[in-house]
Amino acid sequence: MIPLIIVVLAGLAIRVDYAANRVEGQPEDSQKYYDISEELYRSGDYGPPELDRRDTYHPGSPLFYAGLYYATGGVHPLLGRLLVALMGAAAILLVYLLARRLGGPWIGLAGAALIAIHPSAIEYTRTVMGEPIALFTLTAAVLAFLWADERRGRWEWALPGALLGITCLFRPEYLVFGLVLALIAALRTRRAASWGASAAAAAVLLVAFALPIAPWTIRNYVVLDRFVPVSTGGGSAVFIGTYLPGSGDHFETFNEHRQDLVNEIPGLTPAERRELSSGVVLGDILDELAARRHPDLNTDAALTRLGRRNFSDYFGDDPLAYTGMLFEKTWHMWNRGGGMFAPQRPWWVGYHRALVILALIGLGALAWWRRWELFVYGSLLLGVTALAALLLAPPRRNVPLLGLVAVMAAYGGASILRALTARRARVIQ
Repeated sequence: MIPLIIVVLAGLAIRVDYAANRVEGQPEDSQKYYDISEELYRSGDYGPPELDRRDTYHPGSPLFYAGLYYATGGVHPLLGRLLVALMGAAAILLVYLLARRLGGPWIGLAGAALIAIHPSAIEYTRTVMGEPIALFTLTAAVLAFLWADERRGRWEWALPGALLGITCLFRPEYLVFGLVLALIAALRTRRAASWGASAAAAAVLLVAFALPIAPWTIRNYVVLDRFVPVSTGGGSAVFIGTYLPGSGDHFETFNEHRQDLVNEIPGLTPAERRELSSGVVLGDILDELAARRHPDLNTDAALTRLGRRNFSDYFGDDPLAYTGMLFEKTWHMWNRGGGMFAPQRPWWVGYHRALVILALIGLGALAWWRRWELFVYGSLLLGVTALAALLLAPPRRNVPLLGLVAVMAAYGGASILRALTARRARVIQ
């Protein structure tokens, strides 16, 4: 117990230091979330009027900070960051509980230590980004899921559903995993009960999953006049992620293929073409491309259709190159932690890579020992990775998963030690 307390308190101290004293040089997205949160508090509008495409920004972080501003009667971002630091320390404890469940207290302590000192889990605390909160809620959702499975009841499944729904407000790519975890819950419940109980467990999880998201979805329907579960911009992700010339990457597409995209837009006047060619926002080009190619559809729907055409054309013409792009994006996502801060130190990158390798070994060990938890951890870790490979794969997408990575890394390291010990015992005999 004392070593765990030391690890949690040390992790908390580091995070508090970053939240309070290392806030200079905020990433651009973090500054925009600052602005959205403050405007939401002051006027009730989602972002200042001059902010373009405000509804592409996920609502979790602005709602969290604006709610805190309402509760305290003023704009206090430092207090918000300190609360996030506390959530980071709580996530260390959650990782301990998850890893202990797999292999005992020492493996739990190893998992807690691994996440306590992970640079991305620490450094994101100084921002207003949603990733460190999603790290907490996602880790809590997995622990609650395993707890609900052990209880073998019905209403217990509401807790993991609600926590995963909250996670979606910070990272919408987790929307699909409500269905995935509901299916796993149904299959697990079916082992000990009837099909009726199995369906009830899945239904409870899905309803609880939808409840945190529903108010924002209703707001989007009223404001945007269309069904948008969390945020817009999904069409852009589909188009850019399937654009082989730009390697499925936002920055490479904009920096190296901006003119190519402008040339694909039909019906532009020379003046319009020059204006777009000299623009500084890729979204302007994609908006115009969508409007000209599919004027009958909204921007997201039009870009999604164009993205499907990208996939059909590029994969059909050169499947090897397209498959290579998918692997390249996967590497880009997991090659280093977080990816928002530069320069990244060699030890930082090396530590993160070692953790990822150990986590893969941990997943393999779960499969070897036929532990059913493989479906929970694997569906999230591998599923989010697959989504990133198909769409956009910024390194910061891995931050909410770092708690699960630490659990798997601790289990993977323990599995290696167990195998080496068993081999040594056989040699001695």
